[in-house]
Amino acid sequence: ITDSTMKLRCLIVDDEPIIRFGLKSSIDWEEKNLHLIGDFSHGKQALGAMERTGHVDILITDINMPVMDGITLMKKALQLNPKLKVVLVSSYNEFEYVRQGLTHGAVDYILKQTLEPDQFSKTIHKCIDKILEEEKVTEKLDHAEQTNKINERRKTEQSIKRVLLRKMPYQDC
Repeated sequence: ITDSTMKLRCLIVDDEPIIRFGLKSSIDWEEKNLHLIGDFSHGKQALGAMERTGHVDILITDINMPVMDGITLMKKALQLNPKLKVVLVSSYNEFEYVRQGLTHGAVDYILKQTLEPDQFSKTIHKCIDKILEEEKVTEKLDHAEQTNKINERRKTEQSIKRVLLRKMPYQDC
């Protein structure tokens, strides 16, 4: 991340403690300027944490968990933050899970059996890049909106000046 003041907030959700540990330890969160705000064993805990702590930028979640599964968590989390980036992790290599997750906006889908720290790091970078790109687009749109407002104001001021000048009585010097 280029902006040193920006620290993206991440959350890990998986019912298998060993997987949560592996995900946490496979990334140098500080070096990537990421803040891991917590790890949870099911979606309901994670959703509660999101509601309490506020904004989360990246959600890394297992699909198949007790209490609340990853797809349900993803849908509810995206309602809280539509710009959220989601990485789905699963033991299941089933197309339906992949399709459902990607349909709802997941950035990527990783199989636990093939999960390598390097692959996970690349996936997190993919999320970071998407967030930064969206911020650039938002900044450009904000700038364009400001420019339009300034131009509209100038047009209004010019119109007012023309009206005022027409109404002023002609004076001989």
